[in-house]
Amino acid sequence: MTQNISDGINSKRPAQRTLLATIDISKAFDAVPKYTLIDKVHNTNMHNNTKRWLANYLSGRQAHVNYNGKSSRTHNITNGVPQGSVLSPTLFNLYMHDMPNPPANNHISSYADDITITSTHNNIDTAETSLQNYLTFFENWLDQNRLKVAPAKSTLTLLTNWRTEHRIIPRASLNNTPIPHTHSTKILGVTYNTSMTFTPHIANIKTKCTPRLNALRTLTGTTFGQHKETTSLVYKQYKRAVMDHASPSWAPDLSDSNHKTLQTIQNNALRIITGCTQTTPTDHLHHETKILKVKDHLDMRGTQFLASATQNPEHPCHYMRHHPQTPRSIRHTPERYYNSILATIPNPGANNITKQQIHTHTSPGTRSAIWQTILS
Repeated sequence: MTQNISDGINSKRPAQRTLLATIDISKAFDAVPKYTLIDKVHNTNMHNNTKRWLANYLSGRQAHVNYNGKSSRTHNITNGVPQGSVLSPTLFNLYMHDMPNPPANNHISSYADDITITSTHNNIDTAETSLQNYLTFFENWLDQNRLKVAPAKSTLTLLTNWRTEHRIIPRASLNNTPIPHTHSTKILGVTYNTSMTFTPHIANIKTKCTPRLNALRTLTGTTFGQHKETTSLVYKQYKRAVMDHASPSWAPDLSDSNHKTLQTIQNNALRIITGCTQTTPTDHLHHETKILKVKDHLDMRGTQFLASATQNPEHPCHYMRHHPQTPRSIRHTPERYYNSILATIPNPGANNITKQQIHTHTSPGTRSAIWQTILS
């Protein structure tokens, strides 16, 4: 989705504007009709044994409550997908797999009950009309499948690089109820904003990570957790994981100030881990803990992701291997940014890779990431 939006911004003038609508389905998992879902499972090309197993899994479910040794009456679960199991999102995806295909310049992205619809055009009014027409069609499909949307919990966001258009409030409705407009919206943990700078997303990361510094302070103050190897591992799994979430989609176009915000968070954590003072150079902190700087780490993750996507024909982002270049480069798209890094890395399988080659063909900022990529 980020790639498509950025491609629109980088298109010829007048650039493409994107309307992004997040659709909230009321009590999505509980509202799925059991027998309709079983029918859809039977209409797939799965093995017959798998179909029978899933049909049996969904049928005859019961529930009761046990408290202080006393049990309530047993109730039959007539509808819904069992929540909490690893199959729940997959079963919901099976139920939603026959959603109506959107028209040209519209895209639908969904994971379980998180549904996002985008409409792209160089004219905002045209994109608005196209989106509304598809939403009306989509409403009818939801009604036929006994699902209800919650317009008040849905959002509508305009994504454009023209600052003069940031004040425009687009309009779209569901069930004759206007969808609330917002300048930023969260999709699967990533916050998109009107200008596609991801500044609100970085602010959310900072809000989540700052209290987690206290966990590191607690560990470094105990008798069993003072080893920097232990606390470094806690930092990577408990705190840096927040910064890593879906980073290939938002990291390519971050400004220097946003990178500095993330680096400051990491510097504070490394000072706690090593016990170094505020005057200690940051290069020493990274050398002692053997942790890459934030930008190098994010570049490494994104380049590894793109390399994996291009080598696997079944990967959803495999198309980026031969993705056509856009006329302009106003926004660094994930495909263009990580391909530029990937092109500078020598083939890891070659026997003649030397330190001199890496220093000759790459910039200082990516050398540590390249070495890490080759070693892994």
